[in-house]
Amino acid sequence: MIIQNTGVIASADVAQFAWSGLRRYSNVRGVKSKIVARFGLSKGQERNAEKQSEQLSFCLQQAREFFAAAQTATLATRPLQLYYGCMSLALAELLWKGDGTSSLDMLRQKHAHHGLELKIGSIRQIDGVQITHELATKINNPSDPRGTFAAWMSVARNGPLLGKQTFHAKDGSTQIGNNIIYSPDDRPLPHLALAATSFIECLRAIPAFYFTLHNFGERSDLVRCTLTRTIREDMSGNFDILETTVIHPGSESKVEEVASDFLFKPFMFEKISIQEISTNFILRLNTRVGDDFDPPATGVLHIPEGVSVSATETYLRPARIKLSEFGSYYLALYTSGMFCRYYPDVWMKHLSTHSEFSLLVEQLCSEAILRLPILTLSELDQCAYFPIG
Repeated sequence: MIIQNTGVIASADVAQFAWSGLRRYSNVRGVKSKIVARFGLSKGQERNAEKQSEQLSFCLQQAREFFAAAQTATLATRPLQLYYGCMSLALAELLWKGDGTSSLDMLRQKHAHHGLELKIGSIRQIDGVQITHELATKINNPSDPRGTFAAWMSVARNGPLLGKQTFHAKDGSTQIGNNIIYSPDDRPLPHLALAATSFIECLRAIPAFYFTLHNFGERSDLVRCTLTRTIREDMSGNFDILETTVIHPGSESKVEEVASDFLFKPFMFEKISIQEISTNFILRLNTRVGDDFDPPATGVLHIPEGVSVSATETYLRPARIKLSEFGSYYLALYTSGMFCRYYPDVWMKHLSTHSEFSLLVEQLCSEAILRLPILTLSELDQCAYFPIG
């Protein structure tokens, strides 16, 4: 299941909008009906679908309470509470995408643990950001991953990339709106490598830290871009389609790494133009669609996966980063949550001195409170939500 629609966040309070939407999935009867209809389940399978729907509502209730508790707690425990809230949201997504045979009791037969392991390097130094490199999370048994994280990864998908779309009709009218410019492949996220993923690597893959990390002597692994599509209909009902990817100025090495992941089929060579400008570039794909013209552009151009936080702001990530935005939050919260749980003597020193690490964890928690509920609602509604404007 991949997101194929877009929607507007009709509220200044993004988190409240998301939680209000998620409450719809606490209606067990309604959720069961949707699962039955989506998978064409028989009468004999409806009971399993009802159990799955009931468990989904339980997970959402726990997630809401974990998030609410985190907002009133101090940083002494907030990362841990948000980790469990994140895990509850992941379970809700897993149950929603299941075909009626998915349930928490079935899940526990193979995945009765986190599936993650905290790896600790040198943590003696309090000052500086070195600890963010020394704290990492490893997947248990990557050749046969098990646990809640692995189960979530099996149903997780990359999100679509959004942009402004302008349609010029043959009658002279013009429509301007926000739309999906590129859709991801409907396939599971790739397994993580054998090596552990450090805390700082997680933050480098989260858009909210794109500018922040510079203040700590670090750089994001993401590349900012803007996507647009212009469609012109001629009098014969054929269409000229111009899709433009504008890569914003940034680290030359990061831009080059992401640029190497753009792929297109040979017959599209003459329809693609690239304009290099210092440390950024503009890529244009121009096609015509109609009975006597080129096939649609869908599938002929592959661009890197990424995250659209709005219709005008997209972040592309290099192919070596396997995690989605939600997955990066998941691992970052696990790392910081387990650290504050099992190393309170060290963690509390970081808090008392307002260390760089504690400041990054504080921002992580603030951003997770805003982003994780809306990312989950987008997955359940199969609709990419973005703010007005």
